[in-house]
Amino acid sequence: MNREPPEPLSRHGAEMHAYEARTQAMWDVRGWREMLAELIESRELTWRLFRRDFSARFRQNVGGILWAFVSPVILVGGVMLLRSSGMLNVGDLDAPYPVYAVLGLTVWLMFAGVVGGCTGALAGAGDLVRRINFPREALVLSAAGHVLVDVLIRLVLFAFVLAWFRVVPCWTSIFLPLVVLPILLLGLALGFILSALNAVVRDIGNAASIVLTYLVFLVPAMYPCPESGLLATLMKYNPLTPPVTASLDIVLRGTITEPLPFIAVSLGSLAAVLLAWRVFHMLEPLVAERV
Repeated sequence: MNREPPEPLSRHGAEMHAYEARTQAMWDVRGWREMLAELIESRELTWRLFRRDFSARFRQNVGGILWAFVSPVILVGGVMLLRSSGMLNVGDLDAPYPVYAVLGLTVWLMFAGVVGGCTGALAGAGDLVRRINFPREALVLSAAGHVLVDVLIRLVLFAFVLAWFRVVPCWTSIFLPLVVLPILLLGLALGFILSALNAVVRDIGNAASIVLTYLVFLVPAMYPCPESGLLATLMKYNPLTPPVTASLDIVLRGTITEPLPFIAVSLGSLAAVLLAWRVFHMLEPLVAERV
């Protein structure tokens, strides 16, 4: 007796089937192998997306790389104006204030740039996400790569400030890339989650932008942590505070003054980015349908 062939799954059904399969295997070791294999296979795609966006960015902007200097210069200039007028007292520092502020803001803007850039990665590539099947992590990682270019450009500004004030950084500055790694991982973890949410609800990107605008005042990037008060408490329990402080310590003091909080945040950031990546990978079929 001949049986009628089963009806093919609809696009929505196929995506839901894939989503259910990924959900069931979320904590399976095979899922991690699949993610790692896709990440390795998509390395060339990630590089091509980075080159495309990088070329378009500097081709369409008259200022070019000068825009990377605008944010830290404006923020540092504003705080210096408040400090000189007596409205803001940052206390005693181990270096001239511009040296402290430019380095702190370079580290902070790396976090803010990764979160902001990754949040809009999927929403900004709607047609590409809907029509082509590829690892969407490539879009997020490509957006994070642009921020690293901005960091390198801002380090040139920092070197100029060091030379202007005749400040010699400690030899431990060579470990700065390792010290700022937890901030990069935290930004990438938030970027994975917010990019998936923003692809469905575009208000997420606007909310993230507002939060990042004011969050800079809760990290010791433009001024050190106060000794007491509400701001001191908020900074103390802010997970961004230990790596930002450690970045300043490693360059200006030669040692990390509070190693235990830094180690705790470093381990937490690694766990956070792995969990966020896994959730992002699981949600990919649903995001592709709704973007």
